[in-house]
Amino acid sequence: MTRPMDKADFVFSLVLTAFGLGVVVESLRLPRLAEQNINPYTVPGLLPGILGALMALCGIALLVRSALRGGWRLGAAEAQETQAEAPADEPAPVPDRHVALRLGVTVALTLGYAVGLFGHVPFGLATVAFIFLFTTATEWIELGRRPPLRALASAAVIALFVGFGVQLLFERVFYVRLPG
Repeated sequence: MTRPMDKADFVFSLVLTAFGLGVVVESLRLPRLAEQNINPYTVPGLLPGILGALMALCGIALLVRSALRGGWRLGAAEAQETQAEAPADEPAPVPDRHVALRLGVTVALTLGYAVGLFGHVPFGLATVAFIFLFTTATEWIELGRRPPLRALASAAVIALFVGFGVQLLFERVFYVRLPG
């Protein structure tokens, strides 16, 4: 039996693959700057092209997985079959309250990072703060209580390494000047 998530995964995989391929195509259209003797590893389309290719690969992997589970069956007849199999007195599934809370926290923290921190606080510090708060908040939601000290320490270490690691990667490898 096909689960609703398999159908959603199938549709999303098509969108993700198309978007990733679109990013690759557009990154290839960016100037190469060869006439200025620019290092090929610093051309403007390199990083977007790599990310687009990775998105397309993830989309293809999701497509294969969902197709193998029958997610490609999107027709109305399948929906009627599924409804006929379900008992009439069974209540409709209610979304988990944690899902809505995680979504709200994710949106709030991302907006806070993009609008409040980015450009106003040095990039490394802003990213470390965002990663730490995001990790801690999602742990808190999942546990239903304050995360233990060990989880907070782990979140701090991850935030420090990733936040400053991303800054070093962009500045030293991709030669991208970051705000702050």
